[in-house]
Amino acid sequence: MNETLQANDTITIDLFEDFICPWCRIGRANLASALGRWDKTDVVVRHRPYLLDPSIPPEGNDFHAYLEYKFGGNADRMNDAVAAAGKRAGVEFDFASMRYIPNTLAAHMLVEIAPEQVRNDIVADLYDGHFVQMRNIGSIDVLVEIGARHGVEEAAIRAIDASHPARMRVVESIQEAQQLGVTGVPFFVFADEYGVSGAQPADSLLQVLGMTGGEG
Repeated sequence: MNETLQANDTITIDLFEDFICPWCRIGRANLASALGRWDKTDVVVRHRPYLLDPSIPPEGNDFHAYLEYKFGGNADRMNDAVAAAGKRAGVEFDFASMRYIPNTLAAHMLVEIAPEQVRNDIVADLYDGHFVQMRNIGSIDVLVEIGARHGVEEAAIRAIDASHPARMRVVESIQEAQQLGVTGVPFFVFADEYGVSGAQPADSLLQVLGMTGGEG
């Protein structure tokens, strides 16, 4: 990695994330806010799959039973803290109305098979599907609807299964995250050089962008 970037270079941000993670949604919102204030080198954000809980069955789990199992009496307090952080980032959460905690492997595979230019739009729809529309984004039927909005053929989505090549790309991404020492998401890697953990505020993400050496 060069110590400085030329003015015509592009800064790549690899974002390890999972669609059931509210902090990832907040991290994405903070990153969008930071990029809205960045007027120097072009930036490309790449979704990198991560599974917070691979043990969730393909059909998903009941959201509230799952939170009770994972966090016990701390679940409500945790949700309140996330909702407050979301409000500061400009995103709303209605945890009381949520029904599903899906297995997101197929959702990550949908992003992997989609054309690169629409992947971030699909990621946004997957977050909205889970947190806003309260849908089971582990369902292939739901993924077909989301993919169709971005030109991904239904047959290609229905072909997603355990032997699909996209599954190996998801597995490789998770393995790479583990090699980087990632134990939670969101996790940002700026220009293959600077790692940032957690849903950092926009100002902090802007500071890291400046450290990459991008010139205006």
